[in-house]
Amino acid sequence: MIKFIHEVPIKESFTDKIEPDEFQFLDLTGRRAYWSQGFYGQGEVAAVVDTGVAPHEEFGDRLLPGRNFTKDFGGDPDNTTDVMGHGTHCAGTIAGKNVGMAPKAEILPIKVLGGTRGEGTWDDIIAGLEYLKVWRHPKTNQKVSVVSMSLSSDGRGISSSQIQRLNQAVQDLVDMDIAIFCSMGNTGGYSLRYPASLDPVIAVGAVDIEKKAAYFTTTGDHVDICSIGVNVLSACHKGGYCKMSGTSMSTPMSAGNALQIANKYKETFDKRIKEPLLYDLVKFNTKDLGIKGVDKTHGAGFFTLQPLEVELWMMNNEKNVVVNGETIEMETPAKIEEGRFLIPIRYIADPTGAYVKWNPEQKSATVRY
Repeated sequence: MIKFIHEVPIKESFTDKIEPDEFQFLDLTGRRAYWSQGFYGQGEVAAVVDTGVAPHEEFGDRLLPGRNFTKDFGGDPDNTTDVMGHGTHCAGTIAGKNVGMAPKAEILPIKVLGGTRGEGTWDDIIAGLEYLKVWRHPKTNQKVSVVSMSLSSDGRGISSSQIQRLNQAVQDLVDMDIAIFCSMGNTGGYSLRYPASLDPVIAVGAVDIEKKAAYFTTTGDHVDICSIGVNVLSACHKGGYCKMSGTSMSTPMSAGNALQIANKYKETFDKRIKEPLLYDLVKFNTKDLGIKGVDKTHGAGFFTLQPLEVELWMMNNEKNVVVNGETIEMETPAKIEEGRFLIPIRYIADPTGAYVKWNPEQKSATVRY
């Protein structure tokens, strides 16, 4: 048995409820930009190749019957219950109704890691991927849209024939237009990890809420993108919610964003998006971090569907406000009321290219970007 999950730390806190301000890290991914257009991942399916997924209020009836490839529950192939918590947390980030990127997507649990430590074999992982080639939705007969694999291991314990089979299973799914997102790993430096180092996958690194590289994120030439992987709040397999950190957390966040793109494409063109196009759109929808261009820590950059980058600086009782580096002098100074800065909206709208229409009768404003 090989231990595939390396988190630092896995669990930081538990809670029975979630507060609205806990979602700031999720909103940085631009999920609300697509929600405002009506794209919530509806009609899409994400396969979570992990420790299984436990039922949770975040999923409702969107948790599909999956397949168990471990010895848990006597090897019952139909029991994909998560006894560790890792897979449930990842699934919540993809499609939780509150804590997810695509809250109307469905989750297909593929349990390839077992026990309370998340251990498994390469043969089980390969079998799980091969199963996805033949899986079809029981009602719609569609294939899965994306695969999220938050597992990582070095080359020890994997034979050359297993690497060949693993790569072939991954390539077969990509050829079927199924995008595969894999965690880079949590070694804190350059390291060759599997399956992230395989060419067909989309390898994901981790940053914190300030978009600074997480100290644990594995680096390398094969990293494609990054997303937030520090203090990520999601569903707990025992109920309630918990925070975890790791590239395991940034991976499902990226997979959930990709589901929204796939959802918009399907509803716009009435057909499934091709994997090469989805791959290009994922890397195109990034904001450059670190050194200019693609680098070994962030890849193409921070994956987000938010089209705007707005940096605002102001001080109380000052007339100057700085928006994206442009200093603007206002007619009246900014002021604080109930802990919030109040400034006329046009001073934000103009430098960001927005159109503002003021309705004097209703005393309301419409802002369009």
